[in-house]
Amino acid sequence: MRQATRSATARSTSDLRIELPVTAESPRRGRHAARDWCDDCGVSQEARDIILLLLSEIVTNSVRHSSAGETPIEVAASLVGNTVQVVVSDGGHGFAPRAKEPSSAGGYGLFLLDTQATRWGIGHHRRTRVWFELDVG
Repeated sequence: MRQATRSATARSTSDLRIELPVTAESPRRGRHAARDWCDDCGVSQEARDIILLLLSEIVTNSVRHSSAGETPIEVAASLVGNTVQVVVSDGGHGFAPRAKEPSSAGGYGLFLLDTQATRWGIGHHRRTRVWFELDVG
């Protein structure tokens, strides 16, 4: 796992960049790295909890659905003004989001993005990218 170095200031100016293997451990590893990064950036606990939840859901989707094999999951986060931007990309073939209510069998990831993120989207250019923004100001 690679991770950006952090500045010594209370509000970090460095971005988080990590690579995660396509394994069941990756959502947890991503949460731990993002928690440390949020703390370094001075993000409130409430905003941090939302960021960790959304990141965990997206990484879990990459692990379960990307069929990316050995291609790592890439996580990038940055703080731009009062907005945290997070991008999770994988080597999967992409997908079309479907509006769906969560069920006991799953389906919470995109539902949570839709209800908790300030903005979010999906893109595909060589890698599938799911991104979200959260106002933390």
